Amino acid sequence: MASPTVKRTRTRVEFITTGLEALHATIGDGILLRGYIHWSAFDNFEWDKGYSMKFGLIGVDRSTQVPLPQAVREVSSARLPEPTR
Repeated sequence: MASPTVKRTRTRVEFITTGLEALHATIGDGILLRGYIHWSAFDNFEWDKGYSMKFGLIGVDRSTQVPLPQAVREVSSARLPEPTR
């Protein structure tokens, strides 16, 4: 069974990859995409959810404040297919 950290990393990678794939499909549909800004570089505090939301490009171990860049490494090493037009 995967550890909680591995599960969170998989969820984070899936979240980021799904969003990038949607942007990629938009480009393939001929829509000019001039840029993309991910909401947060690091996991952050959300007023209504506290630290429970994990959607930063880089995770943070809240007990040590150590950055956990595994997800961003995995996403950045993946290649999206060329858009079809």
